[in-house]
Order: sequence, then C-alpha cells, then structure tokens
Amino acid sequence: MPLIAVLGAAIIILLLISWWKRASGELLLIMAVAALCAVVMFSWNGLLSPFTVIDVGFPLMAAFDNLSYLSFIILAIASFLSLVASYNYVKERGQNFGAYIVLILFALFGGMIMSCGTNLIAIFIGLETLSLSAYALAGYNKDLASGEASIKYFVLGAAASAILLLGIAFYFGASGSFEISNIRLQVMNLQAEVTNKNIFLLSAALIITGFGFKTASVPFQWWAPDVYEGSPLPVTTFFATAVKAAAFVAFYRIVSSMIPVTGDTLMQAFYVIAVLTMTFGNVCAIYQDNVKRMLAYSSIAHAGYIMIAFVFMSRDMIAAKEAMLFYLLTYTVMTAGAFACLTMLKRKGVNHELTDISNLAALGKRSPWFAFAFSVFLLSLAGFPPTAGFFAKFYIFKSAIQNGFVNLAIIAVINSLISVYYYMRPVVVMYFGSDQLPRVSESTDEEFNYSTAGVIILCMILVLILGLFPNAVLSMIGM
Repeated sequence: MPLIAVLGAAIIILLLISWWKRASGELLLIMAVAALCAVVMFSWNGLLSPFTVIDVGFPLMAAFDNLSYLSFIILAIASFLSLVASYNYVKERGQNFGAYIVLILFALFGGMIMSCGTNLIAIFIGLETLSLSAYALAGYNKDLASGEASIKYFVLGAAASAILLLGIAFYFGASGSFEISNIRLQVMNLQAEVTNKNIFLLSAALIITGFGFKTASVPFQWWAPDVYEGSPLPVTTFFATAVKAAAFVAFYRIVSSMIPVTGDTLMQAFYVIAVLTMTFGNVCAIYQDNVKRMLAYSSIAHAGYIMIAFVFMSRDMIAAKEAMLFYLLTYTVMTAGAFACLTMLKRKGVNHELTDISNLAALGKRSPWFAFAFSVFLLSLAGFPPTAGFFAKFYIFKSAIQNGFVNLAIIAVINSLISVYYYMRPVVVMYFGSDQLPRVSESTDEEFNYSTAGVIILCMILVLILGLFPNAVLSMIGM
C-alpha cells in the first residue's frame, strides 16, 4: 500500500497537470502531502503486523519487513520536508510546481523500491527510477550552475550505474540467482569453490563502487559538492536526505547477504572507507566559505559515520540496522532544517540563492528566531547534546566499541571534534559578524516564506524531541 499510494499520487498529479494547465499549486501540494501521510500511516500499520514477504511475480522480489516500513517512513518525511520547503522557492521563480512534485514522487517511489527490494534487478530498477528523476531535479533552475550540476550528476551517475550492473552480473555468475537471500543457502559451496568465491568478491567490489557513488562515500564522492552547490536548495535537501537514505538501506540489504561469504574481507574494506570518508568530508568542509558547499562536504562526513555501522555489521547485524536507521532519521531532520534555513535567506530584488557565509552576518540581531533555529541544526550536526545529532553519533560509536572497534570510534570522535570548527563558523558570523545588507525574508519589504518557516519549526521540534527522547524512537526501530 505505501508503494501504491506514492505511485498513484504521482500518476494522478501528472495527468491532472497535463489536463488542467492552471492547476493550483496549493491543491497539488495537498495531494502530494496526503499521499505521503498515507505512506506513513500504512507503514506504521505494517510495523504493528507480523513480518511478511510478498511475491510480486518473481520469487521474493520485495520484503515488507521492519526495515522496509521504517525506511518508507524516513523517505516520506524527507520528501515531505523537501516538498513543503520548495513551494515558495519554485513559485517565486515561475517554475512548474506540478512537474516538480511529480519528479519528487517518482524519485520517492524508486527509493522505496530500493528499500524493500530483495532482488538485485528490482533494486536496480528502483535505483534508476530514483536517479532519472534526480538528474532532472538537479537542473530544475535552468541556469548555468544548475545545468552543470545536472550534467555532472547524469554522466557520473550513468557510469556508477554501469559499474553496479556489472557487479550484479558477476553476482549472478557466482550465485546463479539475483535474489540476495539465496546466497546464504550457497555459503558452503562458495567457500569450497575458490573460483566462485573470487567472482563473488569481484561482484562485491563492483556493487560497493556503485552504491559508494549514491552514498557519496570516498573515493566516489567527487560529484557531491558540485551537484549539491549547483542544484536548487530544496532539491539539494532531497539529495542529501531521501536519496542518501534509500541508498544506505538498499546497500544494507545487499551487504547483509554478502557477509556469510566474505566474512572479515568486507568489514576491513568498510573500515577504510568509513575512515577516509569522514576525514575527507570534515577536512574539506573547513575551507568552504559557501555554506551550501560546506553542508555538501558535511554530508560526505556523515556518510562516513553511517558507514561505521557496516563495519560491525558482521558481528551484530541488529545493532547495525538500528544504529543506521536512527542516524538516517536524525540526519534527515537536521539536514532538511539546515537547508531550509538557507532557503529563507533572501534580499529584495535578488532572485539567486544567498548561500555565502557573509550573508549570515548579524542575523542574530536581524532575525533572532531564524538565527536560533539555524544554530540548533548546526549544533545538532556537530553532535552537541541534547540534540538528536549527539545521540545518533553516540549510539553508532557505542555500538562500534561494543563490537571491538575502539580505534574506529576514537577516529570518529576526533572527526566530530574537527567538525565543530566549521559548524560553529556560521553561528559566530550570525551573532558576532558585522551588520551587513543581506536580510531574511521576514523583513517588512519581503513576502514571508510561511511554508519554509513551517519546515524549519517542525525540524527544530523534531531535533529536540529526538534528542530528549531517543530511547522511545530506538524502541520503535527495534520493534
């Protein structure tokens, strides 16, 4: 039902805007939000029911289990925040909001297919559905920067998809099936047959490369800063939250099936990737004066933190799943809030995005509520208590220590300390910077952006709730 709700809404809205050229943007947004609420409702009901596996034409093409329903909820939240925050943004630029909604919903549908798929072909189809919509969304502003972002995303994404497809082919050659669950039944045979095992390890390397692109993990992260910076702000929010969450969930499903064969080989690879990813993202973010680009490098660093769960997955798969999902949920909320704050930055007569750090100067005086909200999100991303970001890092670091990866946890803590510097820079500029011209949209000579302000308030509340009551959320994740 969650999949039907999203696909049905996307098709209905697509037909409606084709037939009714003057369809109200508010009506289309309400229809999309209703579909997302239906996704959350159906997913919540699914969490309360026993585990079921649905045969959709081929054996075990999709599993509607705890992981699927929780990922549906996270993806729906990310899509909701991106859609609502984009309403005024798209409207002010005279763009087609209906087409924008359809692209978001089709991308969401692809992400949901990835999250519940238990067949590599189904996961690949979901990935391509998500990717094709994402390429169009990256170029939605139709300016030079947006077009460049779209082309870079498309070219590199196509190459990553080709590598992933080659990995799937080798997976089939090693196991004789596209089902990610079947490999467990052949573990003993693969251990005995060195040729098949080597083919399987090659498959694992290619699949890690393909998903490393989507998760923006080192060394496949080079596209992220340019694409994030050039894409429209609400689209960047969607890329940093929904796209990343769907990729990590699908990656988790595939890796969990590989562990019985690869053993510590994958664990060692993920150890190196996690360290390089978090270190590269944090170090590069220090030198950024563009806040949007800084958050892009920050998203790379957070991908490294999430990758820690993959390191100890072979020793405690349940803890890895819970830590990953809680981190994805908190990261989605605080990142969406941070990008929504950037969307609010505007100046009379200026239609382009104001994302340079100098545009934040003295906002603590000009707009205290705005500066406070942005500070909460930045402090949460840095991992300050009692925000959600602190507990997300705490649980994933604690799980790593409990599974014997003390050195990795120490490296992650050091990286978190490094991140404090660049997360605090905008806060210092907002409260202690010189009083300059840029204003936020609540000034009297600007139309107040109510939709984006609502997203900021909602995200700030969720960040504080997740920080104050993390055990309640963790209990739902582990139910």
